[in-house]
Amino acid sequence: MNNYSTHIKKIISTYDQSSRADLAIEEMAELQKALLKYRRADRPELQALRMKDIAEEIADVQIMLDQLIEVYNCRDDVERMIGYKIERQLKRIERKEMIGKVLYE
Repeated sequence: MNNYSTHIKKIISTYDQSSRADLAIEEMAELQKALLKYRRADRPELQALRMKDIAEEIADVQIMLDQLIEVYNCRDDVERMIGYKIERQLKRIERKEMIGKVLYE
């Protein structure tokens, strides 16, 4: 866990643990909304404003993810899955690059 571990545990102990999943869903929906608003922004100043919204919503989602990891006691599993999924994606990219080289040689 990051350097907010103690704070995350205090938040969890203060609120009903079952509410953490509901709040995480709400925060992810807010991030989706912020991302869509950014994509529709048609002026640079509006894009800059939307970027601030995105950063705020990413922070909210990250806090909720940290809480869920703690509530479900799944840090090791999450870390393992992150490693697996990153490696899998890198292999896909490598295969795609190799196919591209073959096609253009």
